[in-house]
Amino acid sequence: MTAAFQSTLGARRPAWVAARQGLSKLLAMLTPVLLTALVASNAEALSPIGPGDFSGNESVVDFGPVTTGAAVDGATIGGVTFGFTVGGIPSSDATIGAGPGNTNNIFVANIEGSSSGVLSMTFPGPQIRVGYGWAIISSPGVTSVELFDAGDVSLGSLDFLGAPDPNFDGGWVGVESGAAFLRAEVTWSPDQGRFAFDNLRFEPVPEPASLVTAAVGLACLAWRRRN
Repeated sequence: MTAAFQSTLGARRPAWVAARQGLSKLLAMLTPVLLTALVASNAEALSPIGPGDFSGNESVVDFGPVTTGAAVDGATIGGVTFGFTVGGIPSSDATIGAGPGNTNNIFVANIEGSSSGVLSMTFPGPQIRVGYGWAIISSPGVTSVELFDAGDVSLGSLDFLGAPDPNFDGGWVGVESGAAFLRAEVTWSPDQGRFAFDNLRFEPVPEPASLVTAAVGLACLAWRRRN
């Protein structure tokens, strides 16, 4: 290394060190802001979403191709623990069956059961999005989704009206929550006979590392604009 290069490098180093220190300070300032924004977003209401609103990191439970007839109450499938109650009492009247056969959003096999029951799902960790396909015998078909946080406090619910899909009322339901949820309950109108439920999707809360990445990106952008 020549003396001239050493001299130039020595002259630039303080500016580089100052810039790095500035980035560190900015990152320290931005991280609480991002975390505050995340907490603030928890107050947002539930909102309906479509299949394309999932990020691609979701898990999918399709219940396989075989109609086993096994009751789903108490069963863990794809990491999700299912429950089924009728009148508040655990029931075996929700099984892995054929349901309506193959529709636009239901495929054999699926969960088929009494519409007077409550289908519950406890997820393996905090989630922000959930979706599923459904069908019902009676028309007009209606399904409702209620989400609960880790303390089992309700975050709210949404109702969805079915449409011919193609031979039975049903469709696809998707919900996004501003606050993380750990459990979901799905219900139907009690007088709708039998329901079918399939292709469960659920997407976890983004890992904290994504917040740090966002903060670093903002810090670098701010530093470049200042220089």
